[in-house]
Amino acid sequence: MEETQSLLNLRKFLISLPTTLNCEYNEPVSYLVWKVLSECLDSKQNGRDIDWDYYSKLLGSKNWINGKYSSVLTKNDWKTTTETPTENYHIGTCCMNFNYPNKVVYYCLTCTLNPIYEICEACFDESLHVGHRFTKRVVTRPEGKICHCGNYRVFKKPEYAYYCKNKMNNTQKTTKDKAQYNKYLVAVFNEILDFMINVTIDHKNSLNNDTYSKGKEKINSKSPANRDNKENSREKANYNTKVRYNVEDYIKGIDCENTVTDTESTKRANQNNSKRELWSLQLDQESCNMTYADLARKLSSLLRKPIKYAISIANELGIGKKSVTLLVSDDLNKLLELQDNFRSQNLNLDLKKSVDIFKLDLMEDLNHYLYNLLKSRKTDHDLINAYRLSLIGAFNQYSLSINDDISNLTLDTSGIKLLGGFLVSNSDKNSHFANWNFKFENDLEVTNIMWIYDMRLANSQSIAGAIGRKVLHGSRFQHLLTNCTRLFSKVERSHLLKNISFALSTIDHIRTCLCAQYIDIYLTLTYHLVSADSTGFTLNLMTLLSQYTYQDPEMANMILRSGFINRTLRYIYMIMDFNPEDLLENLPVVLPKEIRLPKDSLKNNKIIYFFKDLCILLQINTIGRELLEDETSVKTIFDCISQFNNILPLKRETSQHVQYENFDYSSFYFIYLAISMLAENFIRSFTSITDIEVRQKLIKNFTTLVMDMELKNLYDSRKMILSPSPVTYSNGNIMEKLSSILIKENICGHYSDVINFKVGVDTQHFLNPMSYLFKFIIQWSICGRYTELEPHIKESINLGELFADKQKCLYISESALCTMVLVGQINVGFWVRNGAPILHQMKIYTKNNLREFTYFSDLFNIQFSMCYADASDFMVTYLMRWGLKNWSNGIPIGDYPEYETTVQIVYQSTLLLIQLLTDVRALIMSSSMDGFDKTMKNEIIHAVCFQPCTYNDILNSIADYITKHPSFDLYLKEFTTYSPPSGLHDEGIFTLKEEYIADVDPYYIGLAQGKRYEAEKLKSLNTSNDGNNDYKSTFIAAKNVSHLLKGSQFSNLYAITSTNVFGMFLKNTLDYIIKNKHEHLLQVIIHLIHVCVVNNIEAFMRIFWREYAIVNPESCHYHSIGSNLYYFLSQEFFSNSQGEIREIFRYISKAAPHINIYGYLQEQTPSFKEEILWKLDKGNVATMSEKAKKKERAKLRQKKLLKRLAKQQKKFIENNESVESSKTESKNTLIEDSSGYRWEYPDDTCVFCKMDKEEDILVYLCYQEENIHNIGINFANKQGVNELFTAGKQDKTNGSHNKVGLPSISIAQLGAVLRTCSHASHVTCLGNHMKIICSSHNQTTRNIPSSFGFGLLNCPLCNSLCNSFIPMTWSSNNRNHEEFLEGKFNGLIKNLPNLSSGLIFTSIKSAHLLLDLCNYSSGELSLTDMIDTLIVNNTSNLELTIRHKVFNNQNYNLRGIINDQKLLALHLLADLKLAILKGNQYSISENFTIHDRKDFSKRNIDDDLLIYGAKLCSGTVRLYNSDHSNQIKELLKRQLHKEFLTLTREILLSNVIIEDLTNLSFIPINSAYDTGSNYMKEVDITIKIFKEYVTLCHPSVLSQELTKFDKINFHIHHIIINSLALFLRRLAIIFMAFFSTWNIDYKGVIDCGDYKAREIDILLSQFKLNKLETFLSRYCFHDMADFIDLSQEYLLGNNILKIENHGEKVNNIDKGDNYNLITKMNSSKKINIFTSFIPPNLITLPYCLSDYPTNEEEELLHHALNEELGFCLFCGTKVIIQKLSSLHEYQIGECTNHLKNECKINSVYGAFILIKSNTIYISYGLRGSFLPAPYLNEHGEPNKDVKNDTLVYFDKNRYLYLLNEVILGNTIPHIIFRFSSGNSDIGGWESM
Repeated sequence: MEETQSLLNLRKFLISLPTTLNCEYNEPVSYLVWKVLSECLDSKQNGRDIDWDYYSKLLGSKNWINGKYSSVLTKNDWKTTTETPTENYHIGTCCMNFNYPNKVVYYCLTCTLNPIYEICEACFDESLHVGHRFTKRVVTRPEGKICHCGNYRVFKKPEYAYYCKNKMNNTQKTTKDKAQYNKYLVAVFNEILDFMINVTIDHKNSLNNDTYSKGKEKINSKSPANRDNKENSREKANYNTKVRYNVEDYIKGIDCENTVTDTESTKRANQNNSKRELWSLQLDQESCNMTYADLARKLSSLLRKPIKYAISIANELGIGKKSVTLLVSDDLNKLLELQDNFRSQNLNLDLKKSVDIFKLDLMEDLNHYLYNLLKSRKTDHDLINAYRLSLIGAFNQYSLSINDDISNLTLDTSGIKLLGGFLVSNSDKNSHFANWNFKFENDLEVTNIMWIYDMRLANSQSIAGAIGRKVLHGSRFQHLLTNCTRLFSKVERSHLLKNISFALSTIDHIRTCLCAQYIDIYLTLTYHLVSADSTGFTLNLMTLLSQYTYQDPEMANMILRSGFINRTLRYIYMIMDFNPEDLLENLPVVLPKEIRLPKDSLKNNKIIYFFKDLCILLQINTIGRELLEDETSVKTIFDCISQFNNILPLKRETSQHVQYENFDYSSFYFIYLAISMLAENFIRSFTSITDIEVRQKLIKNFTTLVMDMELKNLYDSRKMILSPSPVTYSNGNIMEKLSSILIKENICGHYSDVINFKVGVDTQHFLNPMSYLFKFIIQWSICGRYTELEPHIKESINLGELFADKQKCLYISESALCTMVLVGQINVGFWVRNGAPILHQMKIYTKNNLREFTYFSDLFNIQFSMCYADASDFMVTYLMRWGLKNWSNGIPIGDYPEYETTVQIVYQSTLLLIQLLTDVRALIMSSSMDGFDKTMKNEIIHAVCFQPCTYNDILNSIADYITKHPSFDLYLKEFTTYSPPSGLHDEGIFTLKEEYIADVDPYYIGLAQGKRYEAEKLKSLNTSNDGNNDYKSTFIAAKNVSHLLKGSQFSNLYAITSTNVFGMFLKNTLDYIIKNKHEHLLQVIIHLIHVCVVNNIEAFMRIFWREYAIVNPESCHYHSIGSNLYYFLSQEFFSNSQGEIREIFRYISKAAPHINIYGYLQEQTPSFKEEILWKLDKGNVATMSEKAKKKERAKLRQKKLLKRLAKQQKKFIENNESVESSKTESKNTLIEDSSGYRWEYPDDTCVFCKMDKEEDILVYLCYQEENIHNIGINFANKQGVNELFTAGKQDKTNGSHNKVGLPSISIAQLGAVLRTCSHASHVTCLGNHMKIICSSHNQTTRNIPSSFGFGLLNCPLCNSLCNSFIPMTWSSNNRNHEEFLEGKFNGLIKNLPNLSSGLIFTSIKSAHLLLDLCNYSSGELSLTDMIDTLIVNNTSNLELTIRHKVFNNQNYNLRGIINDQKLLALHLLADLKLAILKGNQYSISENFTIHDRKDFSKRNIDDDLLIYGAKLCSGTVRLYNSDHSNQIKELLKRQLHKEFLTLTREILLSNVIIEDLTNLSFIPINSAYDTGSNYMKEVDITIKIFKEYVTLCHPSVLSQELTKFDKINFHIHHIIINSLALFLRRLAIIFMAFFSTWNIDYKGVIDCGDYKAREIDILLSQFKLNKLETFLSRYCFHDMADFIDLSQEYLLGNNILKIENHGEKVNNIDKGDNYNLITKMNSSKKINIFTSFIPPNLITLPYCLSDYPTNEEEELLHHALNEELGFCLFCGTKVIIQKLSSLHEYQIGECTNHLKNECKINSVYGAFILIKSNTIYISYGLRGSFLPAPYLNEHGEPNKDVKNDTLVYFDKNRYLYLLNEVILGNTIPHIIFRFSSGNSDIGGWESM
């Protein structure tokens, strides 16, 4: 009693909420509801009752009314506090994981019954499937896939279901003797679900009522007409508020003193009830048909509110809310008026009662609560079972309002219409829903529930009148599926799907009941799907349920026994005739009793999904005998397929081309494919029948029925042609009826009765459904399911006895033969006037997925007639259908309008005969698996045999139904050899294995006509190579199939080859070939003869040597087939076929030695020569060789031309496309002559005029843009410090396994970087071109690429962007670095050749242009200083791009790893500077500037010292007045001082803990060290210097505290030497720009004492400096004191900034009063960041694209909103792709907003990886484009957009290329410009 009262209080609580809370649903209300529900579920377990008075007082408290709870519950998302278990637990149930697109699933063909069963990655343990045939794929279907782990019904052995990776799941559920349920939990779930369903019914009834008129009357009766409506209206915007559970105690604490008394609460409730009813205007997401930007602007205008307010409303829809309330008022008239105003602006708003909106919000929240509850307690079987029991129980309807009466609700409004909107006749028994009659002995409660359900189902069948609707008072589960889903938001719909999966994951009788209830409402959901499913949710719902129901064999058996398939097929055919908009909720249309196919067009293609469900049912079930014995099911299937008889008639156009090409037929083929699969799966049930008598009986019944139906349809169609009047049906034998349309024909002396029909003249059809059904029956009646039939069953079936009537056997293939002839006629162009539609239909018939059921079935049926009909009659019919009567009778005219057409038709007919005699796969198939293996083998072999293919090429050449099979890759691996990609942008190649070349058949029926020649060539070459024969002596080996047919049901296939009709046809054709020289026709005729000889030599010899009489014989010789073949051997013209002719005679002599070949030929030929028969004539060989030479010469010319074009394309790609630039010999060439070495520019010409004008100035086109040129270490970032101190041990480019890691770029410095495309132009030509561009820009109306600047220019050759140019001053450079280092530098500029005034002017103009692009203020930098800055930026940027190569390859050549274009840019900048200096008459000996150490310490300590390196190379600066060798040494000392000072500052100021660094594993970089004396000396000196700098920065440090740094002495040493090596490496690149002979070759080894040479040792040697140990020693003991003194004087003594003492501790070192130097350095920024020497890396990407980290809730949200997730490659931040940012008024997307405002890494460019599309989005300004992601499948292909379901894995080289060549290489603007054709696309996305 207490439980009942408590539950009544729960119901009362939920019902009273809208009134109590004044219809305002917010976060505190949601929190309260969740809290109450949790207490209800846990109250009995905790032993306490619910205090309902407390909640009543709480809702009336002042704190609640004042909104104080809202302020408390706005800090956190309390709804997601429940943690999802990290482990995959599903103990006692199936796996509950739902695999969305891009997730990995496994298919084990060894374990599962069928390859449709997936196992998720979390469950599949490869170690438990060793030796199994399994494969893994990526989910591509948007609805996703479930995991079948734990479902023992779908595995071959029950124990296979428990191979889960989590061992805890591998225990079978123990069943109790008697099921027990927690009744209280069941009752709580009942109340929750009942309330949700009642809300939907209440909402539905309110929509059906005349709400507006009633509301008007109610409002008008209480208020005057002139009332000011503005006072009574209020506006409301919904916001997502986040709170946590931990506020509960706070709520209780403030309730005690602020609670209103019961009397006051009751009073307020009464006042609320007396208030006027509130109405709301809501904007629904599904009805909003405009962008959010337009929506916000319109809302702002209509509501007269700021745009930010309107954006907040639009943003609510963007985050997944179903609707947003705009206006709330009690003035209905005003809201109606506003609704009309909004509608006039194309905004459709819904007018609803505010109380209804509250209930809908509450219903969604209840669904969310159930989702969180079931997810967090999915292993609590008592709770899950209580929920499941509640679902199958009857829905309890009650009123949600005190004033409403439930008696007013009729069953028609609250029930479920089982047939959707259709009416049904009372006498219609086919639409009956049978009772399930479940009896579960161990569970009486479920049995009683289903017994009551059966009673309600039976009551729904009774219809009062003649017609009516079947309405069911269904279960809660059924109401949730049919009613609630429509009112949920996208997110809550996804939650509902998960709730359903929780209920269906347990394999027991409750799941059976849930499946049965789903089946009963299947048609209702079908009606919803095809009528109104704009979001696609109903499809996802039905797909999910189908995976749980139809894929379970036991469920499939139960469903088929219920008559489900009969009523569903009839329903589907009915829906095909309705457009979606015509399917109203109550349609006044009666469901027909018979199946009818629309004749004109199919208006609803969505029904294809339901055929898929039915196919799975028929494929999975195990009750084949019951199905085939069920007459209703058989009739339904036959009726379905027979509806496609005689559809889409074809009539050849003879006079003119068809005027209108109609493609409406496509939908019929699309649907017919599904019907064929359905019928084939139904007939396949024969394979499961083991009872011989039953099998024989069913085969006889089915074949008789189908044959009669086919012959009847044949009679009807042919009779309509002869007499267009309607056919009158009469009882009688079908053969008697056919006799009325037969004609007697005589071909080759044989008379036969042939149906009066002409292909190409009379109307016919491509589809012959009953003929295909006949093939299915014959094939599956003699085959096993997965293995071959038992011998006794196989022997019991005799088709010869079954088909004794040879005439029927002949006519059964009439339709198939006519269709084959039609295909042949289309191939020769006989139907050319019918246009593209006829070709498209033929492609569908012969190439697409349909061909397995149509094209191959027709081939089988013709082969059947060849075996069981009279052979001569068949040949007469065959030749008549081809229209070759006259040809066969010896008169080659009159068959077709043109003789050439007749010859082509003969070719096609002969080709078909070869295919009929050799393609015997279907005839010898022993089981479905055997047939599948043969199909896979044939398709793969004939797709790969021609040439090496990529994986995509193979997929494109093979039908989808083969490539989509999970085992396709396993077969591909078996038959082919895979070669991995050789280059960065290459793809993997597949080649056919040598042992399978012999299986290539040029006459394979599935081979495209254009590829047949290539296959013949392959076979001929293979024969030539094997036998060492001349190519002309090779032949196509005939397939020997006689041994395969022997003993089979089709052993009589070659009977036609021994008939006189066949012989006469061959003989006459050979005569025509001799007379008219038809060489191409001879090849197929010879091969046909060859096939007959190999497979039927004894019988064929009778017609082979027979001498046939001919009309007007010229002589008495060559009257037999054999003698004609001998004649061809003596004729040079027919040399291509002589090899196969000789093979025929060779085979005859070997296989039939008793046949006297010589005797026959001597008798039948005028002059027989034995050598002609066996040997090739030498004269012919010479002649043929000459012809072959001519062909080879032509081929060579073609190859040379193609090679030249390929070379040009390759050069174009290298220069311009985003691919890795190869090194070309023509660029940056070092030439040695008498004067020494000199560097020359490429020999380029003007890109405009293509002319060489020596008097004109040649300028190179350049593009200057900011880019990253330096990266630093942020010592506040622990990861960056670890990388620095471990010397970059972690390789971040290899990819991690399951996470996105942080990048190594923590601080990025930007600067101007110059890029050239290496193309040049004359200055005059460039000026003329720019004038033309300016004039065209002034006149054009198209978008101008404003993102790149309005002065945009692009290279006309490579389309690269240009915004500057640099002239070529000197054509070569012979400056020698040896002289420079030796101090001979005074003549550096003086000895340069003089320049013309025009060239000097152009150089200065170019420099000013570069200066303007750098955005420096006027006078800030001189031209030469600006060029020095550009040189240093380019050098640093270039060094970043090659750093990975330096680190990974110790023995490298510096010039060899630098991109030519980048080196060219450096040479241009260096020469530009020298040219300006030369023009200004600069003298090194007089004009140089000295920058000593004081200047360095005083002003320039923060400058990049590489700038001084550039100035030294040009002679404009000296560090002191001495030779240059000492200048470099001094420069290096200053750099060393800077490195120590910077490193010391960062370590002391950051939170680096010395103890943490000592625990890091340390591996030196760039060298393999020995612990020798020199090395240890370096370490000791380095740490000594470091301690001195610590003392400089912290004078009060104690000596014992300094000893702590000894723990990281090796780390400090390697940081310093690698930093110095980085500086010298960059300095070497600068030298390379100025001096022609400079290069660093690391292959040389120098003497470094007791350890190997390091990079820094080689660099010091190249700069003629001392060894590192000596250099460090001299610095320590001679120079360090000077530098430290200067630092103290200028950084501390001058008091540039005030010093603050914070009294903090750094590394446990106290800061004393004198601790001020590092504070000043940090504040004044006088020292740059510490430059990182670690190779730059973007974020670490997971190894597999499917491994990107997303939690279940996030994944569900993205899937529900159809959002694509992306990651910024610079910082790893998640973004939503193609989602506009509301912060910027929807003007830019999230990617652009992140690049401009959020990314932590400072960069001009953005790069984002798109997970779902497997692409990279690159961004520049407001524009963007796409590149392939660095993920490749195992075949070396990117799988862009995930078009196929192969997994893709991380590719390190492509990722490095993206960073070094695309991002750092400054190519992003050029790529975007090229892909977007230079047009501006502000705010939009270009098409991928």
